[in-house]
This record gives sequence, C-alpha cells and structure tokens, in this order.
Amino acid sequence: MLAKKMILILTTSVLLLSAPIHAASDNANLAAAAGTFSDVPDKHWAKAQIVDAVEKGYVSGFPDGTFRPDEPVSRAQFIRMLVDALDLPHVQQGNPWYQPYVAAVLETGIHRAQDFDGTYNHPMSRLEMIRLAVRAIHAGTEWFMDAEFVAYSAEKGILHGDPDGNLKLEGYATRAESVVVIERILELRRGLEIPVNEKAISNAKEWREN
Repeated sequence: MLAKKMILILTTSVLLLSAPIHAASDNANLAAAAGTFSDVPDKHWAKAQIVDAVEKGYVSGFPDGTFRPDEPVSRAQFIRMLVDALDLPHVQQGNPWYQPYVAAVLETGIHRAQDFDGTYNHPMSRLEMIRLAVRAIHAGTEWFMDAEFVAYSAEKGILHGDPDGNLKLEGYATRAESVVVIERILELRRGLEIPVNEKAISNAKEWREN
C-alpha cells in the first residue's frame, strides 16, 4: 500500500512539473479573447480586429491586462506580426531577435532593404506600413513610387485614414492601426472585398498630385 502511495505521489509530481505554465501575458490574451482588455472598451474603433488578432496568435496583450492600442509600433514589431499572421517560414531565433522575421519578408519580396534605413527598432510610419501591406497582397510588386502604394491602399480599403479621410502618412502607426491593416491584408489575400473610405481615396489622389 505504501509503495502504491509513493508511485501516486511521484506520478502526480511529474504531471505538475510537465504541465504548461501560463505567463501573465497569456492571462491577458485569454481575457482579450473574451473582449476584456482594460484599455479597449466595447466602443473602441478597432475592438473586433484586436480580439481577432489575439485569438489568431500574431499579437498579444501585456501582463497588466492592457493592449495599449495607441502605442506606436516599431518596424520590427510590425514585421514580426505580419510574418506570424501570414505564417511565413522563418528560423526561431536570431540576433537581434527580429532578424529571422526581417529575413522572411526580404526573401518573399514583401520588404525591400531600401524601405527604411535599417533601424528596425524605430517607430514605423504609416507610409512604411503601407508599402509592406501592398506587397503582402501582391508579391513581386515592382512599384517604386510611394504615390502608387498610397493610391492602391486607399482604393482597396487597406488605408482608411481618419473619419475625414486624412491619411497622416508621415505619422507613426499605432498597435491598433497595425492590427487593423494586417486583418485587411488577410481578407484581401482571401479574395474578399472590404469597405473603402471615399475621402481617403480622394486625399490619396491629391497626395499623389502634390
């Protein structure tokens, strides 16, 4: 009987040690799946896309239960989200940490070395984000003029701008904006049509002419 009890104790200990340990960020993600990020209220303009993105696993919340939707996203962070969302093959580790993700988008033609100056930890502008977004939809795109990227992204609904259609291309993209753009990329790659902002289309044409 004692031997059986010892076996049971040892077996239970092994199971406990081998059980997955969920970090605080995992708890935040589970909360997000239920729509409870503390800084993403129900009326937040990107609420649905943020929850979908977290459920898909290419972005996560923070240990304190927030998502920080208005926080700028770095070039490296956006590239990592895009690679994971598109399930692009890449090695698991690199130095610096983002190197495998940058290599993946370079190899597929989504990213060009001249897109920015190599400072991947720098906040990403909306214009830089649009270049990657368009190429993610059309691999091998040979456009070189930013006006072409902007016009296409507005016409396809990738870029909506603010309610008045102001594009603010030189401003920094936020975490919420990044998620929304990636969700639109995924929809367009599936052949779906998404709503457009006519004011954004008009502003994109005006930006091109200037």
